Amino acid sequence: MGLATRIDEFRSSVPVRIAAPGEFRAEQDVTEFSYRVRLPVNQTERAAHVSWLTADSGLLMLADLIPQDLTHSQVDVSFDVPGHWFVYSSAPANSKGSYSLAEPLKAVFLVSSNAKSISKNVEGTRLDVTLVGDWPFKQEKAANGAARVLKKYFELIRFKLPPIANVVIAPAPLSRSEKWQAETRGTTVVLVIDPRASFSNWIAQLEVILTHELLHLWVPNSLVFEGDYDWFFEGFTLYQALLTALELKLINFREYLNTLGRVYDSYLSYVDTLSLKEASERRWTAVASPVYDKAMLLAFLYDLEVRYETHAQSSLSDRYPELFRKYAGKTVNANDAIMSLLRLSPATDSLLRSYVENRRTVELRESRNHYGILAKSTGGQKLLTLASSLNDDQLEILRSIV
Repeated sequence: MGLATRIDEFRSSVPVRIAAPGEFRAEQDVTEFSYRVRLPVNQTERAAHVSWLTADSGLLMLADLIPQDLTHSQVDVSFDVPGHWFVYSSAPANSKGSYSLAEPLKAVFLVSSNAKSISKNVEGTRLDVTLVGDWPFKQEKAANGAARVLKKYFELIRFKLPPIANVVIAPAPLSRSEKWQAETRGTTVVLVIDPRASFSNWIAQLEVILTHELLHLWVPNSLVFEGDYDWFFEGFTLYQALLTALELKLINFREYLNTLGRVYDSYLSYVDTLSLKEASERRWTAVASPVYDKAMLLAFLYDLEVRYETHAQSSLSDRYPELFRKYAGKTVNANDAIMSLLRLSPATDSLLRSYVENRRTVELRESRNHYGILAKSTGGQKLLTLASSLNDDQLEILRSIV
């Protein structure tokens, strides 16, 4: 994304040479250095993912602002902003107004002269919802919606978050194909929305987006796993968010099936030659869709199989509290831990191995009739629908989802 080329005016206490854009080397110990970062004012492609600055607001992500050698050290950060600007963060400021950060790589700050923040207490966590500029919805309703989703996940996972979490909603002109972008980093959710977007129900749309992003406060941001497991914390999170949206009545069962049909269409639009482990390792250098589409479809199949085997007494959702009960605070191999957690039977073990470890492609054929759901083609698109005749086991599965 050209982040290195943003660095200029580098000055040091000793002579340095430029090894590459944004990379400086010295033959002696450096005791002091300074530099400038030129931030874009009209970010359209990565507005939720990298730092930017406008005339009245800025999103500052330390991961692309401070040297990489410091990202795993205790870092103290202070801000010098105009008098009518304020700093918003999920990190608490000390008495001097600066911030001591144990994990600076995850730190996100909003600086703005045009932002408003409102707080809600959810199970002991202060949830700040910070809006930049004016929006066609009331901030109180947005905060209530975010709190409702967060409360749902507290009830599900039963693992306490840090004292403060922040949801930042900011405007940015995005590409024509996008209405919004989002990222959860540490305890901050950044949601960037194109001000030209038109949603029939803004609050419901925000809640649907947050069913995915707020779950990231737990997975992966509250775990210390090692290795690439994007297939789980992205693809499975997408499906769990879909279940949560259904439980909160943000969508109905038809919309649940339609969403999975659209994901299947997206998956079939490219050639899948990777296992989900391989796709996670190559997420930023190859097609990222398997991490989302294929893994979400696997989560769907896994959820149906667990419901089938347990006579609807268990589901994918039940794995999340168990994940934190077993592995919270433990530095372990992510894929080994998650595969161990998800394997409940020979059938689920085979299902997971086929897609996560091996290169099997997803085919939602009429074999899904095993669960009472069929995949059919209509008008060139895939449609998931219910079988015309359902037996008692199938009805039990489907009722447990609805």
